[in-house]
Amino acid sequence: MSDSDEIFLQNLAKALRAARIQSKMTQNEAAERAGVTREYWAHVESQGRNLTFVTARKMAVAVGVTLAELIILAENSKFQADGKRKRRGPPLQR
Repeated sequence: MSDSDEIFLQNLAKALRAARIQSKMTQNEAAERAGVTREYWAHVESQGRNLTFVTARKMAVAVGVTLAELIILAENSKFQADGKRKRRGPPLQR
């Protein structure tokens, strides 16, 4: 996997975490809604696991965003360690 792929997956994980935090959900609640285990969810958020589109879509929908929104955030945003976006811009819409 290339460095740019690794960076994208890390940003996707951070975007997912930011959406979950904004939705005021725990990892367990979000995982249950997405139909994955909490351990899987945590692994995705912490290590930017390489997801299938189907699983990424389920996880995005679970926290109230579309897969497209999640990808756009991953491609265009910088994140802080707490998962919040650094750049100014509109919040995620639901």
